[in-house]
Amino acid sequence: MAIELDKILTISLEEYCKLKEKKLSDYEIEGVHSFGTIVRGPEMKDSPKFKLASEVPDVSEVVVGYNVQYVSPSSGSAFYEANGNALILKSN
Repeated sequence: MAIELDKILTISLEEYCKLKEKKLSDYEIEGVHSFGTIVRGPEMKDSPKFKLASEVPDVSEVVVGYNVQYVSPSSGSAFYEANGNALILKSN
């Protein structure tokens, strides 16, 4: 996993920067997303958040704006799409 699950947040980019007393320009921003079939059961590794974590660049400080949408067709398996913005602190 490229990032800890507790570093994938629903907070907005602006709110995060304010909280950390940083400027938007202090970060490089990279959109991350994943999608797949929902697997029912106790396996955390099958969760949308876990799958998204594997798509995050290793150097990321945090993911903000986490959102997941579920699609459940009338027949067959349900699907999800998860996304967010990985923040990478720029080096000076």
